[in-house]
Amino acid sequence: MRWESRTKRILPFISLVTYGISGYNQIEKDRDKAKGENPMNQYKILIIEDSQEIREGIRLLLNDESYQILEAASGEQGLELFSDEIDLVILDIMMPGISGLRTCEEIRNHSNVPILFLTALVQESDRLIGLMAGGDDYLTKPFSYAELLARIKALLRRYYVYKGKFDLQQMDEMESQTPIRGGGIVINEA
Repeated sequence: MRWESRTKRILPFISLVTYGISGYNQIEKDRDKAKGENPMNQYKILIIEDSQEIREGIRLLLNDESYQILEAASGEQGLELFSDEIDLVILDIMMPGISGLRTCEEIRNHSNVPILFLTALVQESDRLIGLMAGGDDYLTKPFSYAELLARIKALLRRYYVYKGKFDLQQMDEMESQTPIRGGGIVINEA
């Protein structure tokens, strides 16, 4: 049983290497369709970024992945939009008004939602300060959309496993009931 579980976790990586990010995304969408639902559309992501161009780029990427998106141009606006329904926060550090670090601390006073810092600050000390302020991950600008998407998916997966929404055995059972499709190939354990 342990070998099967490890195999299930390796298959997405093999798909990513074999088919690239767009092929991997299509495989995930096909798996979701086979279940009759798209679990990603239940995730609500709050983007707090003062650059309209960056917010728009991220919104377009995440809308294509069927995430629900809320946008804020400042820390103040982000705190107003934040609620318990938010599943992940993407947060810039350098913003006018309330900084991203202070915004993160305010969110941490009320929630353990994953926070991904997206910032131009590249020094190791900046990353450490961001993580010590309560951030869960740190991505520097300029960034790859593929890496951003992979980090978002990893943070959401860990958040829901740790939060107790799903335990690992339930996730393994869900994955074993779903055939994997890609490039005209269907893998079904049944």
